[in-house]
Amino acid sequence: MAMNIQKLIVRAAGLANTHLLKTHWPLFGTVTYRDGEQWESKHISNLMDNYRVFIKRNGHPNEKLVYIWTAENHKDRDYIHYHYLVWIPNGVLPPRPDTTDKTRKPWWPYGRSNVQKARSPAGYMAKYLAKSDEKLKLKSKARRYSINVRSIVTLDYLKIPSWLAYYCKYGDKIRRVAGWGWVNFTTNRCYDSPYRFTKEGGLLHIGFNDNNDGWTGRCHKALDEFDRWLISVGQKPYRLSYYINPITQYASVEKVPHYSQVSV
Repeated sequence: MAMNIQKLIVRAAGLANTHLLKTHWPLFGTVTYRDGEQWESKHISNLMDNYRVFIKRNGHPNEKLVYIWTAENHKDRDYIHYHYLVWIPNGVLPPRPDTTDKTRKPWWPYGRSNVQKARSPAGYMAKYLAKSDEKLKLKSKARRYSINVRSIVTLDYLKIPSWLAYYCKYGDKIRRVAGWGWVNFTTNRCYDSPYRFTKEGGLLHIGFNDNNDGWTGRCHKALDEFDRWLISVGQKPYRLSYYINPITQYASVEKVPHYSQVSV
């Protein structure tokens, strides 16, 4: 599994647990296949659906299930098994997926299950993701992971660098735009990385951007280019208003041009 995906899952687990800490408890589970059982992609999806229905029927009809699961190869068999996190509302105790009673069938009839309360959800996921670099043994296109935290945080937020997350909120729409750096389309603010990478003598050096010559100059250049483009299509020059903070290095703008219209 690529390192950026590992970080994405671990960050999602940490943010979900922080957001739901007072109202939910994190359940960590592992489900495996018995010998001879055939894998199907819908198995893990059906398991999550059973958790969703159980929670709705136990006093939380409007609850949006928050979960993360990842697939992993079995040690000595050509099988995979799943590790998952599900955040359960306080006061609700779901059954073990491989058990049954008079009112329901087993949620995981394909093998064994093991569930427990996760003391550190992000730590649990990091532990198992570290062993998931190899390809899955299944010949079919099995998904390696699934993240369902959209009711809490956007996927855009999960993908941004750590330094940028400090200045953004969970629900912000954030994209990287050529010539502008990172653009938060929710707050109309542009951010440039505080780090500068240079290669010298076969080594990669990490420093800090020059606020005056770097980010500020690029803003002016981008705005000038946008004005020239407006003139070329018969429009009057329109100077974007912006403010550059020398500490946080963001530029607040009223309107961001499409990246294909500005070449820096």
